Amino acid sequence: MVEKNFAMQNLKNSWLKRSYSSASRKWIAASLALLAMTREVLLSIITKPSLSLRSLNSKLHSSPSLQVLRSKAWQSIFATILFSLLAAQPSFSAPKQIEEVNYLASLRAAETNVRSGPGQNYPVKFTFKMRSIPVRVVSEYDNWNEIEDFEGQSGWVTQSLLTKKRTLLVRITKGFTKMHAKPSEKSRTILQLENNVVGDFLKCEGAWCAMKVEGKKGWVKKSDLFGA
Repeated sequence: MVEKNFAMQNLKNSWLKRSYSSASRKWIAASLALLAMTREVLLSIITKPSLSLRSLNSKLHSSPSLQVLRSKAWQSIFATILFSLLAAQPSFSAPKQIEEVNYLASLRAAETNVRSGPGQNYPVKFTFKMRSIPVRVVSEYDNWNEIEDFEGQSGWVTQSLLTKKRTLLVRITKGFTKMHAKPSEKSRTILQLENNVVGDFLKCEGAWCAMKVEGKKGWVKKSDLFGA
């Protein structure tokens, strides 16, 4: 790094030794200073992508090259270059990684396309035609979530299509399951729930979960539910 700085300084001095007018020498000196500071900005962004604007500004103000840029016009040019580089800073950052997670959510929209990968360019694997269906979120990437449904199928949806509101889905092979007034089969039956009925999650205790369906609250066996 030191050798490169000396090389830049020697180049500037060799140019200034030529027989140019005073105005030309000032223009050449300012141009070289501008190149040197632009180089410093690029190195700072590449080596430390998380460098804040305040830290970068402090670093540049301590640079000897800044002393040459006394003209407001040159300072304006440099400011334009600086903010252009900072605007492009995310492109220098490390690539995002898929993060494994494990939590329950539900579908926000009445129709949800589930894709084969985290992006609009990936094909649609299947589509949900109902809102509030509970899903398990297993991975996150940028603003995309990988989900698993009640059948074990997985795919990617945008975060905006999910809500962290918990719901429960009845999953049975028999005709119906009972919603009881208390977490006991001996308690009063409030509703008979068919397969694929969705209700709001309230809480779970042992082998039972409390849920709300059509304004009524009761207890259903956890084994008959997905999303518990």
